[in-house]
Amino acid sequence: MIEFELSREKEMSEEKPQTIEQRENGKRKLLKKLVATARSIITFEIGLSVGARKLGQLVHWLEQDGIIVSLPVLDEYEAATRAIPSGKERLNCSRDALRRYDFSLNPINLQFHDRVLDACFELTEKFGDIENVLATSKD
Repeated sequence: MIEFELSREKEMSEEKPQTIEQRENGKRKLLKKLVATARSIITFEIGLSVGARKLGQLVHWLEQDGIIVSLPVLDEYEAATRAIPSGKERLNCSRDALRRYDFSLNPINLQFHDRVLDACFELTEKFGDIENVLATSKD
């Protein structure tokens, strides 16, 4: 009885390999999210700090799937804003602390705004046609 349970645990813990179709669908979803996030930054639906963080995460996940996206401006922006809370982290701050953080964040956002927007436009142009991107990444 114990042997069965151990082998069953082993079976459950082993990852099943993804099919090619599943991997392609995963890449497609990540690229759609990347383009949607870039568009959300362009249209000011999300702020620069949250949007840049989301783009950075998506770029990382895409690189894990073999799609390399080079956006050094995101790394630079992240380094410049690392000590400033963004998104839901801000809910843990007092009003006075938020004023101080925002006072520091505003000049950083002004410094990076145009470059991040340019990167977002490049992303939408390059990855807007997802099927074409996936076809060229196979080559």
